[in-house]
Amino acid sequence: MINAEDVQVWLADPITKKFFEAIEDRIEQVKDLVIKQAGQDSVQDSFYRGYAVACNDILNTQFGDED
Repeated sequence: MINAEDVQVWLADPITKKFFEAIEDRIEQVKDLVIKQAGQDSVQDSFYRGYAVACNDILNTQFGDED
């Protein structure tokens, strides 16, 4: 069972913080790629949009009490 305290401990862990920083860095890298390459390859554009959405989903995941 996961509770709110467990989540807070996990979020405060240095490894967790580095993981979220890496996700934020990847979002910025994708933004740069899209700015530079948008319109050159529609399949690649779609991939990068989906990748950015997935990264944002990770960052915006809400954790609550699990019973």
